[in-house]
Amino acid sequence: MIGLQEMRSLQSEEGLKALAAMAALPQELEIHKAISLMRKQFTPDLAGAAIEMTALRRRARAKFVRADEMLFTAEALEQSSGEVLARYHARRFADSGTVGDLCCGIGGDLIGLAGRGPAYGLDRDIVRLIGCRHNLEVYGEDADAFVALADVMEPPLYVRSVFADPSRRSAGRRTRLADEYSPPLPFFENMAKHLDSLWVKASPATEFPILPGCERELVSLDRVCREMALVWGDIAQPGRTATVLRRAAPGSWDISIHKLHADGVEDVSAPVLDHLPAQGTFLIEPDPAIVRARLIGVLAEEIGGVLVSQEIAYLSCDSQVVTPFGKAHRVEDSFPYNERELRIWLAARGVGHLIVKKRGFPLSPEDVCARMKLKGLESATIILTRRGDRHIVIVLSSDGS
Repeated sequence: MIGLQEMRSLQSEEGLKALAAMAALPQELEIHKAISLMRKQFTPDLAGAAIEMTALRRRARAKFVRADEMLFTAEALEQSSGEVLARYHARRFADSGTVGDLCCGIGGDLIGLAGRGPAYGLDRDIVRLIGCRHNLEVYGEDADAFVALADVMEPPLYVRSVFADPSRRSAGRRTRLADEYSPPLPFFENMAKHLDSLWVKASPATEFPILPGCERELVSLDRVCREMALVWGDIAQPGRTATVLRRAAPGSWDISIHKLHADGVEDVSAPVLDHLPAQGTFLIEPDPAIVRARLIGVLAEEIGGVLVSQEIAYLSCDSQVVTPFGKAHRVEDSFPYNERELRIWLAARGVGHLIVKKRGFPLSPEDVCARMKLKGLESATIILTRRGDRHIVIVLSSDGS
């Protein structure tokens, strides 16, 4: 585990040599061979620290462009926003002055905030702060960022705008209870009264009470709902917002930002299809941020869609729609679910590869495929869902629509 001694040793001249030696080894090299080679050149402790840090850097490549130069701890890397999300967070504070970053960790968000103007970061973990200072230097943002060891429950606030990423762990385990965050939700509710702007990162799985004057934002990237934010003050638009971040190309670090917003608590009602989706129509899978923000009805109004089922987050449209808030599929067929009849349907078409998507269906995709006893060379994609108390099958076109 990367602790204080390991973090400091890796910043020494010998530590830099160890990291360079480890990085030069083939990534596919078996771990016991890597350990053996590294221990021939370095002390066991330094070799172990270099091996662990190199593994963390390789994992971090999906989050940071300069991961191979950065310093991490395992937990801090897991909790960090990543570069794409950090850039988006910084944009929300584009017109703010100096921004304070509470629970700054290894600096993922502080790098983004410092890139738009003066910022300071606080954390009570000295190991993470050492990594944070180093990572700011890697990105050339150390001139605009000040880092300090402090208890974020008693922060020396010299700013009117704050970004906060509280720990979402209790007794070493992830928690979905806002009052078990560290700091807890009531702390931020009170803080919001004394600031111009406050943005608090939370888990999208956490259930929060309705907070007056607060914006609840759900943010997705690569069709995964990555986070929820509670936002107060000048940068907030009270109500519910789904923010969809889309890459310019697969793996790109450039993003476009798309937002769907609604005031109030409840989603608007949407009409429900009175029959199964017909061949040639289009089924829309709303982005997970839309679902978590409870904006299905708002999206239905925007694209002219209707719900496939009152309880399930699928929309149906007569014509193809292009929207950043959902993925459209052409419907090839639909029918009531019956295991035997579905098996016969697949066998008749020689389907040997089946992709199963589901909502409101009791079996896992793996269980469904196992029960179908697939044979053949053809492929098919189906959606298993529910209308009322009946399960249905929707077969999607294979033409990529």
